[in-house]
Amino acid sequence: MRGEVIYPLSRRSPATRLAMAFVLWSAIWVILSDYLVNALASPSTVWRLQTEKGLVYVGVSSLLLWFSVRAMEKDEAARRALNESRLKRLKESRLIGIAGRTSDGTINYVN
Repeated sequence: MRGEVIYPLSRRSPATRLAMAFVLWSAIWVILSDYLVNALASPSTVWRLQTEKGLVYVGVSSLLLWFSVRAMEKDEAARRALNESRLKRLKESRLIGIAGRTSDGTINYVN
């Protein structure tokens, strides 16, 4: 049975930083591109420019999302490696039970 995967929403998480970059990119792109298209283009070319603008947005957005998913996969791989390391130490120690605590005394895992 697989456990639930939880992705941290801390500012230090690479996935969170990339998601924030995506939101910032989206806001800047929509505001500035609409302003520039309306200021510089004649009404007959606006449709073509809007389409090209949309394609650029989709391309950059897909790259940002790809990097975000890749960062989450790396975080998950690191968590999985830590759990496997704990399991390996448990098997090697041949102990009946094991528990881990944080620095403030809170138990964070028990077998």
